[in-house]
Amino acid sequence: MGWPSSTSSWKAIVADYPTTPPTVLLGRIAEMQQVTDALGQLSLRPADQARLWRQAGIGAGLRGWVHNNAGQTDAARLSLAEAFRRGELLEDPQLMAWTRYMQGIVEDYAGNPRGAEEYALDGLRYAPSGPQRAILLTDGVAWARAEVGDADGAVAAIDEAGAIVASLTPQQRGPIHATIVHDLDSYHPVSFGSAAATAFAYLGRPDDVREFNAIVTSAAGTENVHQRSYVRLDEAMAVIRSKNPDPARVSALALEGLDLATPFQTAHVGRRLDLILTDARPFASDPPIRDLTDAVTTWRNTPALAS
Repeated sequence: MGWPSSTSSWKAIVADYPTTPPTVLLGRIAEMQQVTDALGQLSLRPADQARLWRQAGIGAGLRGWVHNNAGQTDAARLSLAEAFRRGELLEDPQLMAWTRYMQGIVEDYAGNPRGAEEYALDGLRYAPSGPQRAILLTDGVAWARAEVGDADGAVAAIDEAGAIVASLTPQQRGPIHATIVHDLDSYHPVSFGSAAATAFAYLGRPDDVREFNAIVTSAAGTENVHQRSYVRLDEAMAVIRSKNPDPARVSALALEGLDLATPFQTAHVGRRLDLILTDARPFASDPPIRDLTDAVTTWRNTPALAS
């Protein structure tokens, strides 16, 4: 009773996620949640009720993730906490691991790497193997450890994740364009390569960044991969943090990354730019860094990002 149309409507929101500004998408999510909540008041078969409850949990997770993309950290935390509670009540380890991943990213972007690692490590309890374990290890554990300078810990997490990714079936890898909201339990090698590169960017290791980004760029020749922006920005971060920072190179890479950014990447791109500009402060008077600072200011004030 109403379930098939509800599911298709949620899928339509997810399909539009890569091209729709976060605040616009939040309005559509709120409308769908009202529909889902209304359906929950009906007398449904137990199986349909369980599916509806799970969909509500996924919806809360999606809402939290989009809040984070919109820069609304507190709202993201509240929505993701709701998603995790629903996962607990359903005893659904997949939903709990998925939510812990997103909670970790929220904390990472909020400048709380220790909190990010705690969420990722807890998520690993619900993902003993497979794609979810790999993504928690790279985007969660490795990023957090790299951000506090724990190179050995970050590399260990990347190595374990790489071994998992190498063993995944085509179905477990999922489509190359998938993001965390498209599929709760897949992890494409391109996504792994991009995430590993980000960890090495935090560590200021450009050669390692380029090595893992080669996985992305090799696919970019035939596929419209959404990580192209991150390729430039992560190399820029690695260069500015390296032993031989090159402001002109950093600015050129970051400006390319900015040009390639899409609406859903606002938080992901913004976090990288914040770190790059912070590390570039010793070169703030250099023309290339002044140009980059001006471009970032213009980008942040672009109406499309706030519409």
